[in-house]
Parts: sequence; C-alpha cells; structure tokens
Amino acid sequence: MKGEIEEIDRKMLLTTKQAAAVLNVSPSWLAHARLRTDGPEYLKIGGKPMYLPAALEKWVSRLTDESPAQDIGQVLGSRIGYTSRQWRRAVDERLLPFGLTEATWLPLVYVARGTLPMRQKDLAESIGIESSTLVRLIDALDNAGLIERQTDSDRRARILSLTPRGHALVEQVEAVTAAIRREILADISEQELTITLSVMDRICAALARARSPEPVDE
Repeated sequence: MKGEIEEIDRKMLLTTKQAAAVLNVSPSWLAHARLRTDGPEYLKIGGKPMYLPAALEKWVSRLTDESPAQDIGQVLGSRIGYTSRQWRRAVDERLLPFGLTEATWLPLVYVARGTLPMRQKDLAESIGIESSTLVRLIDALDNAGLIERQTDSDRRARILSLTPRGHALVEQVEAVTAAIRREILADISEQELTITLSVMDRICAALARARSPEPVDE
C-alpha cells in the first residue's frame, strides 16, 4: 500500500472538503460515509483521508447503476453539478501555465460574451457570487488592467468592459476552452448533444418557473 501511495501524484489528491464539493455533499456526510464504509474509496496520508478523482467518479457511476428508477432525478441533479465542476477544473488546469484561475478568467469571459453592456449586479448573478465578493474581484481585475468600470446613464449602475489586455486574455481562454470542448465531446454525436441541450433547456425553464411562482388570484 505504501508503495502505491508513493507512486500517486499528490497534486491529484483531494481533501475531504474538496471531494465533498465535487460530489455535491457536505464534508460531514463524507466523514459519516467513511464510518459506514459505503462512501468512495480513500487513502490515509499523514493521518488524513485523501481522495483520488478516479475513485469519486467510480463511486458516482456505481450509484447511478444501483439507483432505482424513481431516484434518477436525484442522481441527475448531482451529476449536473459534478459535471460542471469537473469541466471547470479541466479548464483551470489548462490555464494554470498562463497564471489564470477561474476567479480571473470566468468574469472576463462573461463580460466578453455579453450581447448587452454588462452591469456588475448582472455579472454577479451570472457567475453565482455575492455582489460584495464581485466588487473585490473587479477591483483586482481593474488594478491588473483587464477590465474597466463606467457609470451608467442613470449614474446608479456600473457598466463593465474589457480593456485591450483583457480582450487578449479572453482570446487565450477561448482557445483553451475550445480545445477542451473538442476533446470532451469527441465521442458524443451531434444528435446526442442536441437532445441533451433540449433537456437542459427544459430543466432551466422549470427552475425559472420555480423561482417565480405565478401570482395567486384574490
């Protein structure tokens, strides 16, 4: 066992907190799963449990195979979150040589892809972070010369735009993400992708309806 551990690339190992985020469960749930021995396989390194991404994927796949049909919705929700995090992680790993992290490239890409002037509050909602957190992030991007802030015509909203340096950085990111996308989707047919997108659109529409319930007639 010791020899096997020494051969493992320690950069691939995930802590309990990181593994819990990947699986969309709480760290305490994962700790109890270790006690129950029904969770993903793990290694003990320095007295701490550590997880390999492959072990997490194997566990998720086993759950999917063993889950009864009535639980498929629950499995789907977890799988969507898991897929999203894995995709972003793959992009992060490819962009590390450029000195970029998700906190840097994601807001820049959203601003670049926007068809309308991007307001700070809209960007916060799009990437799913609090406005106060976004302000600090935009400050850092502004100081790095990647983004500019302008006051809207009503003088209450801040409009974001990329600087030439920001645009150049986004071009690098888009090239990397396009390469990853080709690799990930290489064995999936266009018909399968079309069906997947259709189902995802219906799920997003249902989520939007759930957030905005119809008014009750008095």
